[in-house]
Amino acid sequence: MELVGLQRQMQFFAEQDIPIDTLITNRHLGINKWLRESCPAVQHEFDMWHVAKGMKKKILKKAGLKGNEAMWIWMKPMTTHMYNCVMASTSQEQLEAQWRSVELHITNEVNI
Repeated sequence: MELVGLQRQMQFFAEQDIPIDTLITNRHLGINKWLRESCPAVQHEFDMWHVAKGMKKKILKKAGLKGNEAMWIWMKPMTTHMYNCVMASTSQEQLEAQWRSVELHITNEVNI
């Protein structure tokens, strides 16, 4: 239903001559594929909440493995750091550099 709803919205905007430059959605695979194939001019971004949720799920999975118990402690700080990086960054390069700094914190190379 999400994909059908998006297709109808995009058709409505096209009929009204409303240009769409950037579209932010959740991480729905069907929507991602449809936008990539049908609307290549539209820049598709993912909603930060859904990205953080996906990251939390991956951390939870890894933290459940033997020897990775310390990851529980870092789950909340990592998601907060991700939000802060997105809000403070002005470019893709800056975002990546800020995000990668989380590794320095986890390995205790930088004080928080």
